Amino acid sequence: MSLNTNCYSMCFYKYRENIQFTYCINDIKLNPISSIKVLSVILTHNLNFQDHIEYVVKKSLRILGFVKRHSFDFKYLVSFKLFYCVLIRSILEYGSTTWSPYTTFNINCIKRVHNCFFKVYSFRIQYNNRPA
Repeated sequence: MSLNTNCYSMCFYKYRENIQFTYCINDIKLNPISSIKVLSVILTHNLNFQDHIEYVVKKSLRILGFVKRHSFDFKYLVSFKLFYCVLIRSILEYGSTTWSPYTTFNINCIKRVHNCFFKVYSFRIQYNNRPA
């Protein structure tokens, strides 16, 4: 049985910079990388999840825009809320125990998605409740 040598190496460190170790498998050097996506969570060398949070927020806002464009004629707002919970909130909450945002900036980025949804949702409530 042979090993797959098409692999990468990654060192995790918090305070030291430029730690360079050379890892080899069967005398073949592994390529060092600084970030990798594992189970849809972006890991970086210093375990700062800023890249992952930006990725999740962009993806959520894209899907919110899609839902907003294609659900304008929905008569029942419950279905719009259901789309939000199933499609958008599930993306925002996936793996959150691992990358839990602890800085105010990261928390505000995630809150921006919620605020956009509530802005669209409140507009839909006013639009559906207007006199005919």
